[in-house]
Formats: sequence, C-alpha cells, structure tokens
Amino acid sequence: MKKLRLWLIFTFLGGLLYRIGGWIKTQVRDIGVSLLFCLYLGILAYFKGELGLWQRLSFIPCFGAMWGSLTTYRYFFPKPKDYTWWHYAMHGFFCSLSAIFFAWASDHWFGFGLRVTICTIFIAGWYFIAKWNDWLHEFGRGAVLIATTPLCLI
Repeated sequence: MKKLRLWLIFTFLGGLLYRIGGWIKTQVRDIGVSLLFCLYLGILAYFKGELGLWQRLSFIPCFGAMWGSLTTYRYFFPKPKDYTWWHYAMHGFFCSLSAIFFAWASDHWFGFGLRVTICTIFIAGWYFIAKWNDWLHEFGRGAVLIATTPLCLI
C-alpha cells in the first residue's frame, strides 16, 4: 500500500510540474520533472537493494539527458504551426531514452525498453485524447514519464 501511495504522489507531482512548466515557467518542468524522475528511481532502487555506486553515478547523465530532452523538444526542428502525434511520440521517446544510463549501470534492459515503448506510444496517443485541454494534455505527459519509472527496475 505504501508503494502505491508513493507511486501516486510522484505521478501526480510529475504531471503537476510538467504542466506548471508549460503554463508559467519552463524551468519548473525541465528541472523539476528530471529531478523528480531521478529521485523516484533512486528511492525505488534503494528499497530494492540495487543502488550501488554506478547506479548512483548514472543519475547525473540521466538528469542531464532528461533535462535536455525536455528543453529541446520544441526547438530541435523548425517549429511547426501545430504539433502532431509524431512530434509527441519523438518527445516521449527521447524523454524516456534518458534512462539509458541507469539501464547500463543496473543491467535492467527489459524494463528500460518497455518504458521507452510505453512512453512513446502513450504520449503520442495522448495527443488524440487530450489535445482539447492544455492542462490535461501536459499533465498527462508529465504523469506518464514518472508513472513508468518503476519499469526501469524490471
């Protein structure tokens, strides 16, 4: 029950930070979601007994890669008039790909691949479901990036 409560709290915070970043100040999303992901993954790995030196050190490039993917998803290519589902698929792919450093350090490749696949598909599909509401759209993207974090330990 404690794990579920922790998952719900972190998922909600991820969605909230992501939305606040799109609404008020982008650094809240870029730094906040990246930090939240690393913190949550660290807590999960610690309680599973899989938080050695290499796993701890992997959080540095994980944080940087996620921060980079969150800050550049709009600016890497010329800005389109309107984003479509494949823009969001790429965003989900690159944000979830940032955990590759933890996968290298922990050898949890299956969970890593599963998370990348789910984030890519969900964030692309979420475009069709929630594009009518900015709050829901951005909240859902941030929530799924954090909600899928436990998959990194499979």
